[in-house]
Amino acid sequence: MADTLGDQIYKDILAYTNDVVRKADKAAKKIQRQMVPMAIGASPVRQYSTHTQEVSNITVHRSPPAVRRAVHRKAPEKFQPGYFKSGWTVGTIAIANGKLYGVRNKHMPTVTHLINFNHDLVVHGIRNGVVHGSGFVDAVQEWAVRELDKRLSEFLEKE
Repeated sequence: MADTLGDQIYKDILAYTNDVVRKADKAAKKIQRQMVPMAIGASPVRQYSTHTQEVSNITVHRSPPAVRRAVHRKAPEKFQPGYFKSGWTVGTIAIANGKLYGVRNKHMPTVTHLINFNHDLVVHGIRNGVVHGSGFVDAVQEWAVRELDKRLSEFLEKE
């Protein structure tokens, strides 16, 4: 009788734990999808001095009889303003005891790190100061942590 009661308690605890993990995972994915528009809105966009805000490749040929003027061609998309901003998507990393949910920039992942955090300014091997990061990703991440805590506490209070 005690063995069956212990087995039943174990099964109930396991079912409750699996239910909590499943609902927490669902809440994290929902918050993750809400983070993408926030990251897009917070992303900086490089401004150019041209009135068109379009980057051009300018090729100048040295032989005037063949080509009388410089050739202007639109630069590849990755050099245009807004390319970094348009690259935000959801990202999940599996770790030993669970998953990390967040957003990532598929177009320029290393630029995200450089814009967000402070870095030393090194010119010709000499440290000349610090370039301050904007921290725009931190604001989105802090919102997501607060929102997940709120949703999990609401869920656990109902149970």
